Amino acid sequence: MGIEDFDVSQFIEPFIETAKERLLKLEEGFLKLEKDEADKSLLGELLREAHTLKGEARMLGLNEISNTAHHLEDFLVEIRDKRKEPASVVDDLFEKLEELKQLINKIGKEEKGKGIEETSPRETIRIKVGLLEKVANLSLETVLNFKQIEKNNFYLRRLLKNSSEIKEEWEDIKRTIKATEIEVSEKISYFQQILYELFDYLREIWNKYEIILATQALISEELLMQSLSSRMLPLSTIFDLYPGKMRNMAKEIGKKINFEVKGGEIELDKAIIEEINDPLIHILRNALDHGIEDPLVRQRKGKPEEGTISLRATQREGKVIIEVEDDGEGLNLDKIKKEALKKGIILDEDIKEIAGEVPPAILETISHSGFSTKGSITSISGRGVGLDAVKNTVENLNGTLRIFSYPDKGTKFVLELPLTIALLPAILVKASNQIFALPTQWIEAVLEVKTDDIKQLKNQKLIEINNQPVSLFDLNQAVGFSPLKISEAKSQVVVIKHNHQLCAFAVEEIIDQREIIVKPLSKYLDTRLAIGASILENGGIVLILNTSELLKSTPAYTTSFLETKMPARKGKIKVLAVDDALITRTLLKNILLSAGYEVTTAINGLDALQKLAQSKFDIIVTDVEMPRMDGLQLTAQVKKHEQFKNIPVIIVSSHETEEEKMRGLEAGADAYLPKSTFSQQMLIETIERLVE
Repeated sequence: MGIEDFDVSQFIEPFIETAKERLLKLEEGFLKLEKDEADKSLLGELLREAHTLKGEARMLGLNEISNTAHHLEDFLVEIRDKRKEPASVVDDLFEKLEELKQLINKIGKEEKGKGIEETSPRETIRIKVGLLEKVANLSLETVLNFKQIEKNNFYLRRLLKNSSEIKEEWEDIKRTIKATEIEVSEKISYFQQILYELFDYLREIWNKYEIILATQALISEELLMQSLSSRMLPLSTIFDLYPGKMRNMAKEIGKKINFEVKGGEIELDKAIIEEINDPLIHILRNALDHGIEDPLVRQRKGKPEEGTISLRATQREGKVIIEVEDDGEGLNLDKIKKEALKKGIILDEDIKEIAGEVPPAILETISHSGFSTKGSITSISGRGVGLDAVKNTVENLNGTLRIFSYPDKGTKFVLELPLTIALLPAILVKASNQIFALPTQWIEAVLEVKTDDIKQLKNQKLIEINNQPVSLFDLNQAVGFSPLKISEAKSQVVVIKHNHQLCAFAVEEIIDQREIIVKPLSKYLDTRLAIGASILENGGIVLILNTSELLKSTPAYTTSFLETKMPARKGKIKVLAVDDALITRTLLKNILLSAGYEVTTAINGLDALQKLAQSKFDIIVTDVEMPRMDGLQLTAQVKKHEQFKNIPVIIVSSHETEEEKMRGLEAGADAYLPKSTFSQQMLIETIERLVE
């Protein structure tokens, strides 16, 4: 039987995985060749990898891959035999390497469409990633449910204690009864027998229950560790992809860099790794394009012509710290302030770095979509995109982003991330009779505050913590409910610390502190005010609040960090905000109120039309996807109506393709703002422009 008659499909998947490993080794070797760091042993190793890749591809009938690998091998032979210098062919090597990557990715995509192969020559079984994740999540739920059963121990223990007290009481009763008649004595003896049998039975159940719990506790702990472990991947999964990308980008813009990578062996939740890949690429691009100076500029400054960019990962106290550092020019705060002023953002002139760390106000400003101090646009950056996406992604993962900058010495981005997003330590609180979760990572303190200790400064409530005034807000109002009724005596307060800023929230009740399983929000409740949801043992759904966005929804945040210049206007602008999702609607309302507008909300298009019939509005801000009447239908109805047709309509939507935007504009919308790049400043500027 010839190879052409043999079914090789079962070997394709193992080949793809092995080929990707070989390509990474080749890329790493080519980078050393380019820096003239190669020796005979490295060349031999690279030749073996290329030759083996060529042979494996040929055996499987993948001739295009085999031929490309053969050309790559020829270049390496020319270097080995000293017919050519590495510098003269290194670009050709990288070109062939890129061709191989594309060919192997193409085959990989074709394989994914063919379904699941049951077995492979490695005696393994291929399982859908989604199925594996479901099994892991169910394991986590099993463990947490068992922990809840352990809590029930308390009630059984109390029952046993009560039974012992009843037994003692019974003995006292017997001593007081003077049984003069045999019949009474017999009834007492019979009752005592039944009572004692019940006590013995309870004791027996308790003993069995204790044994089962002790055994199950060990199993559950092991199950928890294995479930979490199944979600982990080494950071090298993405780190190994960056050297080649950085080399190509540096060459493209004419800069020389030494790119260092450390900590790829550290493991992190697969879901986190997938989410941070693009943000890390954004940061690396910025370090290369914004941070590292041109070679001639570096020479004039007395720096080496070759800049250094390092990517490091470390693990500390249950968290993973990822640092991207360059030895470039650092951030120019004066330039940032001037650019902010052009965009209507007023920053305090006295704002400075503290021990090199960029202050929160500057971080928030440069994280705004569209903000850039780059004078020219290159092919890799300068478009004002990236840092806002980085910050939002990190915060949605319950992490933090910090930036350190030193003039003419460089910039360092520090991402602090949890090891996993499957389990989250949280405090459960109640707001308007609904339960919410606050990640304990950001909780500075939980207090009971006397009503007399709450001070009022203008319209803002304050409490004192460690001799420092801290703004006090109502969590009910922050998430869109009716104001909390403050107790005459005390209030329960949660103090949050984020980016060095303290903020306190009064809550109805602090319920519990526990670990919860994080589940993604459905598209109908997708909002920055929540990072996910969890399900309690009673079936109740709990929203996990995003503390960063929670702070942004407060008036204190707006006045402390950003002030947008507004044209003078007589009377307040009246805005009708339409969105069916409670959290999104509330966040939108708070943003508009903080800008000084008068705001009315509606839950869908029909509700909005009713509000329009009752009151006059200067502008409408609406979502698209809503029940009963969506945003496109609402816009069309408004523009057809003689009384309403001149009211500007802004659509804010997650539908962001050009076709979807065109549908919105064809319906009559005056502006279409994508949610992925949505910002407070962008919305306010659009409202002001359209109303004026």
